[in-house]
Amino acid sequence: MKALVIILVLAALTVGLLLGQDVLVVAAVVAGPLAILLAGLWDRVGALEREVAAMRRGTRGDQAPTPVATQAAPGPESDPVPEPEPFRPETAREAVPSPLAPALAVLRGFLTDGNLVVRVGILILFIGVAFLLKYAADYGLIPLPLRLGGVAIGGGILLALGWRLRWRRRLYALLLQGAGVGVIFLTAFAAVRLFGLLGPLPALVLMVVLVAATVVLALAQDAPGLAGFGIAGGYLAPLLVTTGTGSHVTLFSYYALLNVGVFSIAWFKAWKPLNLEGFLFTFGVGTLWGANLYRPELFPTVEPFLLFNFALYLAVAILFATRQPPQLRGLVDGTLVFGLPLAVFTLQGALVADRDYGLAWSALGLGLTYLVVAAVVWRTLGERLALLAEACLAIAVAFLTIAIPLALNGQWSSALWAAEGAGLVWIGVRQSRVLARSAGSLLQLAAGLVFLDASEARPGALPILNGEYLGYLILALSGLFSSRTLGLHAGCLQPFEARLADGLLVWGGLWWLAGGVHETQVLNAFPEGFGLFLGFLAGSGLVAGLIARTLGWLALARALMALLPLLWAMAWFGFAHAVSPHPFAGWHGLAWGVAFGVQWWLLYEHGALWPARQNRLWHGATLWLFALLAGADLGWWGAHLLPGAAWEWAGWALPAVLILAVLVLVAERLPWPVRAFRVDYRGHHLVPIALGLGVWVMLAALTPADPRPLPFLPLFNPVEWLQVAVVALLWRWSRSEPAAAWGMLPWIGLVALWALSGGVAHAVHHLAGVPYTADALFASTRFQAALSICWGLAALIAMWLANTRGLRPVWVAGAALLGLVVLKLFLVDLDGSGSVARIVSFIGVGVMMLAIGYLAPLPPRAASTGVDSP
Repeated sequence: MKALVIILVLAALTVGLLLGQDVLVVAAVVAGPLAILLAGLWDRVGALEREVAAMRRGTRGDQAPTPVATQAAPGPESDPVPEPEPFRPETAREAVPSPLAPALAVLRGFLTDGNLVVRVGILILFIGVAFLLKYAADYGLIPLPLRLGGVAIGGGILLALGWRLRWRRRLYALLLQGAGVGVIFLTAFAAVRLFGLLGPLPALVLMVVLVAATVVLALAQDAPGLAGFGIAGGYLAPLLVTTGTGSHVTLFSYYALLNVGVFSIAWFKAWKPLNLEGFLFTFGVGTLWGANLYRPELFPTVEPFLLFNFALYLAVAILFATRQPPQLRGLVDGTLVFGLPLAVFTLQGALVADRDYGLAWSALGLGLTYLVVAAVVWRTLGERLALLAEACLAIAVAFLTIAIPLALNGQWSSALWAAEGAGLVWIGVRQSRVLARSAGSLLQLAAGLVFLDASEARPGALPILNGEYLGYLILALSGLFSSRTLGLHAGCLQPFEARLADGLLVWGGLWWLAGGVHETQVLNAFPEGFGLFLGFLAGSGLVAGLIARTLGWLALARALMALLPLLWAMAWFGFAHAVSPHPFAGWHGLAWGVAFGVQWWLLYEHGALWPARQNRLWHGATLWLFALLAGADLGWWGAHLLPGAAWEWAGWALPAVLILAVLVLVAERLPWPVRAFRVDYRGHHLVPIALGLGVWVMLAALTPADPRPLPFLPLFNPVEWLQVAVVALLWRWSRSEPAAAWGMLPWIGLVALWALSGGVAHAVHHLAGVPYTADALFASTRFQAALSICWGLAALIAMWLANTRGLRPVWVAGAALLGLVVLKLFLVDLDGSGSVARIVSFIGVGVMMLAIGYLAPLPPRAASTGVDSP
């Protein structure tokens, strides 16, 4: 391959000198080393492939074939035949090669491989011939025909000498033959294009004869590089002799004849570079011609050549796989196998661009063709060419996939793509093909993206039985089917495919939900369709739960954990967009009832399959969501049924208070789920409820707590009654396990003190007529006095209880509150000391302090605190 590239570079340099084209000269000088480098890399890859083949033969126990070289009796000038060296894999301790290593290797090979003198001599010869022809054209010293004939004879001498030395000096002989062919080619080119001594047709005939002779020589010597050089000349010949007025039919007929020659060589030899060369020249020149000269009326005379070349090079690709050595049988030329359909489809697209569905029919034809080829190869050659059959099958699937959007709209196309992708996943599992499984998954992803671009909800369309929803359904079921298929064969999958199965499950679930949103939009757009979509979520959870239980589908059972976050999202959406007057209004109440029923059923049926921590958290989150929605609903009813604002506040808290009371007081007698998760329901599940109720107590103290139509009575109104209940339940909960270790008593005391202060404000507002504002209450001597008395009384009770039960921390807290009362007396109550209220506050607090000193002294340090049993 490297020798062929060197000759081509020299030819470009010579043509540039002959034509006076500096561009060609510069390109040959600049691009020549790069081309030689790439050719060297190509040869290195080939060598590595041969070494890998040798390793495979060694691991299989086969005896490596002995290299056969037909040669004459060895002489002093004979090229040494290198002994094959065993393949020695590099060890981990060897140094990493330099990035310049390939270039240095090519340079070293050029300087050491073969005969450096011959290489340099050929280079000088080509340049000399170019100068000679140029000089002859400029000065006319010798008759032109004689000069050209002499150059051609010189090329023939080189060719004959190379043929004569083919047994003794193979590499030397092949270089001479290539040089001779190049000289004759250049001479013919100069005769027709520079000097006009030959007509285009005679020159073309001469070049064809020369190409045929070169190919015959190459076949006789098993020299693919020489054959490639000759074939390249054959493809270049019409371009070199043409005047731009010839018929495209003639050009394509000539190329078809050359391609038959390539096919004939492929029948006997698996020469990959030669096949690739013919493919690139044929379709490259065809592309250039089509871009500049094609017109739609030429279709009948161009299409047959495209189809002919497609069929021929498809056969060449199959021959390449069948003509490999036994140990490499089935090796695929990926460039030709995958590049051919791409090139043909591109050119075909340009030919049928003006025809309706032209590309769709073309893609369908290519897909069916490769489908037939895959079936024939598999049936006739079986496992030996399994890789080629699979490659053809993949190409068939690709073009059949492309044909769908070219013939149908985006929605149906993407839906069918998704189904096709699911089929590929299934085939990949059955045939243990990672590539097919990955391709099927990627195809579903592409289908989803295309569907999103083409999808459009149409209100008023027929429910369920409309094209858009069926597309969503196909996408969803394809993803779910693929996930299930991969999950059933998890032991045969690659490690990354376990995540792929989970990803496809999520993918299918998202499309299922998107379909539900679409149908909601069709039937009743949001926010009016809120209840409908909530019912869809509940029904989907129920159906999926039944399927997971019936099939034992563990991944789907775990995926059902998504229902609760979706319900929380629906609750947020309902509040944010005010979709209904209250959460359980109308059909929404039924939808929420079904949703909670399904959620608790999933916890019961599949919760044991979920991660333990998440399972416990989901129990609590379900309880919290119910308390939130029930409180919002009762709050709405309290606000609209009764005139007093206290009823709305009581409605918000009542469900949470009842839940707290049941779990704190009678948890031992409750069935599942409390019995199964008693510690959680008595512990962390109550934390958000307790925090919420604590915040509610503090906010409720800031309201007037109007109990109309009932008259106001301290402690006997809905707000304060619930405040007392909350404080009592929190205190009871803090004394039981597992909450006893959390140290909540100080915080509960602060909440109780805040509620007491709010109760005093309520009484002063309702009984004394003080406006319920911060300024008015703070300026009220009655409120300040009552607050001091009540705080002092609370301190007295706390210190007395602490003394009787030995609760030293509680006593310290009561003493701190008493100190706060004293501080308040002198900073606040002392102002306007002449008023009766302030006098009462000072006297009352003083009496209580005396009582405390007598009734509740500080308990001893040895006292211990009791903890109620849970």
